[in-house]
Order: sequence, then C-alpha cells, then structure tokens
Amino acid sequence: MRVQRDIALTPGLNNLAGLSQNHAKALSGGVSFGYNKDNSDAGQNINGWNASGVTPATPATQFPVNHNLGRIPKGFLILSTDQPAHIYKASTPWTKTQIYLASDTASVNYQIFIL
Repeated sequence: MRVQRDIALTPGLNNLAGLSQNHAKALSGGVSFGYNKDNSDAGQNINGWNASGVTPATPATQFPVNHNLGRIPKGFLILSTDQPAHIYKASTPWTKTQIYLASDTASVNYQIFIL
C-alpha cells in the first residue's frame, strides 16, 4: 500500500478525515521497506535504499556501500547477516552516493537498509 502524499493541507473536516485515514493505513501495517533487493519494488514507501554485500576479509577494515538517495543518509538498519557481527559506521564522512562501514567480523554477508 502506497501512502498518499498529495493530500491538500487546507482547513476543513473533510481534509482532516482524509489525512487521518491516510495515516491510519500507513500505521496499521502499510509501511514497507519493499521486497526486492534491487530497489525496484513499487511497494517500498520508505525513503531509503536496500544494499547488500560482503564485509572485507580483514576485520575493522572500512568499506564503501553505494546508494542512490541523492542526499547524505541519516543512518542504516541491519536487516540480516549470515554470522554474528557488529557492522558500524566507519570514520570516512558519508556522501550523497556512498556510506562507509566496517565490521568486527570478516567476510560477513549482509543486507542493510540505508535511511
């Protein structure tokens, strides 16, 4: 379910009712990260970017992760890993096209969502 984004913000009971219904849909399970790892899912209605990869073979080594958000992200969520690991923000500043992460475990397959 895609949340409607073009609701008029003019005063009135009808507009308030429409806004309330729209928000209720989103908050009752209509929020979606999407289902495709390639960011092509029309059902994704959170402004973010799915990314996956493998951490470097040497622990604590910084690695870049590309995204196409067109802005500097606020953070990331780890969706899955194939082994116990702490994946964290590295020291290099993030850009509008890349974030930089590191892991305390070598060669971890990961799936993240960049916000």
